[in-house]
Amino acid sequence: MHGRYPEKALQLATVAWLSEHFSFEEVFGDVEAVGARFDSAGFIGGKPVLIEFKTSVSESMVAHREDRPMSLESKIAGCLGALYGNMEDDLSKAVNQRWTGSEPPLVVVAANSFSRSGLEALRALFEARSQDWAFDYAAWRWTGTDVETLLQGERPMGRQIGYSQLVIPKLIGRAARPRARTQLELRVLADDAGLDQVFGAFVKSATDEGYRLKTTRWGLGAYRGRKIFCAIYLTDSQTRDGLDAGLVIDYWDGNAPLPGRATKPVGYLNTNRRIATPEEVRQLFAGLRSGVGDGSA
Repeated sequence: MHGRYPEKALQLATVAWLSEHFSFEEVFGDVEAVGARFDSAGFIGGKPVLIEFKTSVSESMVAHREDRPMSLESKIAGCLGALYGNMEDDLSKAVNQRWTGSEPPLVVVAANSFSRSGLEALRALFEARSQDWAFDYAAWRWTGTDVETLLQGERPMGRQIGYSQLVIPKLIGRAARPRARTQLELRVLADDAGLDQVFGAFVKSATDEGYRLKTTRWGLGAYRGRKIFCAIYLTDSQTRDGLDAGLVIDYWDGNAPLPGRATKPVGYLNTNRRIATPEEVRQLFAGLRSGVGDGSA
């Protein structure tokens, strides 16, 4: 997965180096990029260290804007807001089990490279937010063999901080997206690629099993409760060799083989299988039916 998630190699190398040289104890890690607010969290002594990994940092990704999601500023706000508010996400729970509040957290952006303007924008962000949001900060560059500190700053310690009383804004940026296609429009795409029977079998099997169907621009998801069981994605590769049907599966019986065959990654899916026949679709839902979870939790 390193090729698909290039930050993974950076994270593993940096965490290993910190563990060896600074006795860093990681208590949370999201190396597969499944959606945590920060990629790694741990402790150096009693100080919590929160690390976001990027292959490179440019100026455009630093400051929050309403028309741009996932800026570093919005990620820092989301991570600290959840941590200070004792939220139930895995990172906050892991840190709050050990953090006494005697030291402010160290917020780190770690990358293989920083542009000059990106580093200056990050410095300005840290200086502007660290006092009100009560954190120390650093920017680390992985040289290939060790960690080089490019920025470092500490919030002046005064009276004991009431972290739960701090107001951290929710900074949400939304990029303009094309509308989701209707199920009929997706069926036309599938039909053009010779996958009309596969698409129809997916719809029928999901409906028969009680899943809720939701369309996107390029796919159709089957949901039960808040858990995504599987999604069929139709890409524009039909111009070459027909559409790939990529499936993501959160629950699967580990003793049962996945239907279909491995295929190139689609979107943000972590499991990618090309499903080519209606029978493989039926095998998929039969496996989900007998798997380890029903998604209703």
